[in-house]
Amino acid sequence: MEETHLINDVKERLCYVSLDFDADLALTRFRGKKNTIRREFVMPDYVNSMRGTIRDPNAPAEPAAAPAAAGGGAREEGAPPPQKKGRVPADRAEEQALSLSNERITVPELLFHPSDIGLEQAGLPECIVQAAEACPPDMREALYANILVTGGSSRFPNFEERLQRELRALVPSDLPIGFTAASDPTLAAWRGGSIFAAAAEYDSAVVTKEQYREEGHALCRRRFAGA
Repeated sequence: MEETHLINDVKERLCYVSLDFDADLALTRFRGKKNTIRREFVMPDYVNSMRGTIRDPNAPAEPAAAPAAAGGGAREEGAPPPQKKGRVPADRAEEQALSLSNERITVPELLFHPSDIGLEQAGLPECIVQAAEACPPDMREALYANILVTGGSSRFPNFEERLQRELRALVPSDLPIGFTAASDPTLAAWRGGSIFAAAAEYDSAVVTKEQYREEGHALCRRRFAGA
């Protein structure tokens, strides 16, 4: 599927961070009502609907139309014929729907275990620890206590709770862990960059393409590492 904006909508509305990945993954292997994770994303047709809708396939079906009054009167003129048991309604038969089960949890899980798709990289908790431990020891307590949660994927349900749990297992027990959530995590990084670019200190804090071509990496080391 090449509709990037549509798939992004599916991700944002249906994916969540699992607090017990193995147990939830086991649930997705069931069929029918035992699979409480499965959801359907009904695609918009851009005629009657401009945005997809979410449907729980285990939800009770809509009640059938009331039977004809006693006496066996004829069906009301213009009324649709009664649906036979088990038949899919015509409007639903024409729908296009994505069925999501394990995808709801396996996509966000990559933030914590990128190795699931063959990426030899650390997960987010490990990256935070690596960044903090690369700083002077007397700064680490303050860093762990002031972790800024930002980025669109931080809006997944359970994200912060899962991150807290996994960090707690990696960070020394005597150091508190604290989170601050950005007011708009999706745009926070862009807004920070925009503010920085408008600041008077910007020109002295960056290396332009022309400067890099002339002096190379040595300029970066002098300016940013004091080497």
